[in-house]
Amino acid sequence: MPRRRSKKWQPWWSRQTIRMVRPSFWRICCEGPNERMEPTMTAKARAFFPTLILVALWSFFRCAFGLIFSYGKPEATLLFFVLFVIVAVALGVFSRTLSTGKKILETPATQRPLGSDGVVLIPWGVLSLLFFYDALTLGASSAPLWPLLIVCPLLADPDLNGAVSLFSAALPAAFGILDSVGAFPGSVPRYGELSALFVALGAGVIVRFQGRQRQRVQMELKKLQEERERSLVNVRDAEVEIAARIQRALLIDPPGDTSKGLRLEAITVASNAVDGDFYGFVPFSPYQIDILIGDVMGKGVPAALVGAALKSAFLRSTLRLIVTNPQALPVVGDLIAAVHESVVRELMDLDSFATLRYARIDSREFRMDFVDCGHTAFLHYDAPQGVCWSIKGSNLPMGLSEEATYVAHSVPLSMGDRLLFYSDGVSEAPNETGELFGQERLASIIRSNATLEPKELIRRIINTAMYFASSGGFRDDVTCVAVSIDPEGGSPRRSYRDFSYEEGSLRGLLTFLDQVFASQPPSLRLRISKAVDVVARIIVNRAINSDTKDCDESTSQGLCEDERSVVEELLEEAEEEDRIGELHISAYRVECVTAEHWSAVRILYHGPGLFSKRGHMARLFNVEIPDSWYLGESEGDLHLVGLIFDHPQIS
Repeated sequence: MPRRRSKKWQPWWSRQTIRMVRPSFWRICCEGPNERMEPTMTAKARAFFPTLILVALWSFFRCAFGLIFSYGKPEATLLFFVLFVIVAVALGVFSRTLSTGKKILETPATQRPLGSDGVVLIPWGVLSLLFFYDALTLGASSAPLWPLLIVCPLLADPDLNGAVSLFSAALPAAFGILDSVGAFPGSVPRYGELSALFVALGAGVIVRFQGRQRQRVQMELKKLQEERERSLVNVRDAEVEIAARIQRALLIDPPGDTSKGLRLEAITVASNAVDGDFYGFVPFSPYQIDILIGDVMGKGVPAALVGAALKSAFLRSTLRLIVTNPQALPVVGDLIAAVHESVVRELMDLDSFATLRYARIDSREFRMDFVDCGHTAFLHYDAPQGVCWSIKGSNLPMGLSEEATYVAHSVPLSMGDRLLFYSDGVSEAPNETGELFGQERLASIIRSNATLEPKELIRRIINTAMYFASSGGFRDDVTCVAVSIDPEGGSPRRSYRDFSYEEGSLRGLLTFLDQVFASQPPSLRLRISKAVDVVARIIVNRAINSDTKDCDESTSQGLCEDERSVVEELLEEAEEEDRIGELHISAYRVECVTAEHWSAVRILYHGPGLFSKRGHMARLFNVEIPDSWYLGESEGDLHLVGLIFDHPQIS
């Protein structure tokens, strides 16, 4: 956290401090404390500060007259000087407290000691006593200052109740009346000054009465304003509650009945009552279900309305494609392209966009086809490998560009796999120190609870994230959709082999592929061999270049002898194992998956990920592009390249 810069102390006589506490005396007397004043000053503090300043000025001028013009007794001049020093020190402490930002005299009235409000009386009382001492010693020659001593407290104290200021004026008023009627030794009656005293008291009372009247009017207006604001808040809350109900009805679909081999659970937690997150489920058959999850830019009702429009566009486009070709389900990529074409202009006109993911899961085919439109990566728990992969697509958010194209990807599935689709409100939930919850914690929760049902898995994720961000809660909308793959039949056949990072291992890799896919048509085997050879060469060349940077340049084939002997090329084939062994850091693994209508090759390796900028992955395959591909990453710098090949249709 950035270090807080300490405020520079300002003396009480500085321009900044005087400007801080210098309200208009007349406005203070008539209207009371101004709410726009320095927030660290309470009303009692704003009354006390001008009082000290006025008492200091009175004491200073009396000392100056005593020293320059020999006015009054030296003892009285000394007493006024002592009062001036005390008040000046009090002002210094007062201004220093203000500069540090601390509250002053903020204790509630019910918690203050009895008589603590009379602290404002002390300076005026001491000043009045000193002038009374002057009047006794000077007699008739003393200047009558009592009217001014009466008016000053009335103008300095902004307390509308007026009790303190009137009591402060009562003492000099009593002394002034006694002096005017000649009660002091050596004084003579001065009835003109007596009338001036009564005029000063009357003016003070009138000012206080007007202030009380104005305060009463302001209190009534404030009460009316608060009632009006409460009614507006109640109306707004009611509208937001209605909007939240509409959102739950239109934007959030329940998972419904579980499909064969699939179990789903979903939850959304809005940071506001209405959010821009949405999801939906379309079960096309007992084995197939489409999942839509999206997040609209922004929050509140506007984002929810855009989400409703997007979801409606998906439904319209799906129906249109089904009517056009009723013999087959709409292809995921074609559906996203149709939705993009129908909404991109409207989104750009609104300066809005949405990230979303549309996925079709087939439990009978053990395959998921998805299109990622800039959405947060989803997590795939790979049961055979025991690894939780983070997978994202290659497309831009919807609504950014009319020229955007959307590529579909496919992921092979197996028995016991888990899928988690989520919004960034979960992974980016911060704690008190600003640390984010992170994707790694999500993956760890899934890996540790992979055998749980989706409902229990989501409950643990939300509870853990809320406990992590307990102080601030979720600052963004949170959406989670969990899917478990548990079909009745067996998983597709899997074979794997580990290869060392040597150029010679590529020949063994091609031989391994020919053995695994020997029953497939030659054209398919050729496509698989060429695509896998391209990816494997990139991985091996990167490993060689990074591992041989400290080796001698004359080493044959650019390899270190120590690195060449680390791992042997082959490991035993494991087709029916529940959990595949861990991959050595100096080897890459090629796993082949064969299903009825498709085949897949997955390459697992340690090291930097492949070039995965959105829209550029297909450039790796200049000769034979696979029907689909995807990239994954996991902890420990473990990466995955998946290649999917559809089997040719037999007529």
